[in-house]
Amino acid sequence: MKPSFAEMVERDLKELKDTSFKSQSKINELYNLADNEDNRKARIARITSVEMQLEYLCAFYKICEQKFADKKFSGEAEKVRFLSTCYNAGYQRTYESLQIFQEKKFYHTGKFFNTQRYNYADICCYYFINE
Repeated sequence: MKPSFAEMVERDLKELKDTSFKSQSKINELYNLADNEDNRKARIARITSVEMQLEYLCAFYKICEQKFADKKFSGEAEKVRFLSTCYNAGYQRTYESLQIFQEKKFYHTGKFFNTQRYNYADICCYYFINE
């Protein structure tokens, strides 16, 4: 989980209309989003905790549910593909941009960029279906 993703979730959680979730979320307790060294160190510490990573993922899901509430999916696999693209490419993009990104092959497994590239949504969907 990237610090920039966590920061985006922290910032966007304030706009979430699901007050029940916000009141229970440990992320909602984070009011100081100033960009300084202490806050960045604290964010890094949070995202190294599995418990907090789950908090961020739940908040991410709720934010995406709200942002894309008018979008319909043909099934769970299609929704997983879309949400994995939101996670990988950034959910602040437009729906149309995310649809285009969903088909791109940027993900690689090597230490260098000259390795074969894969589609992140395909990988996530594969694990969703098979695991």
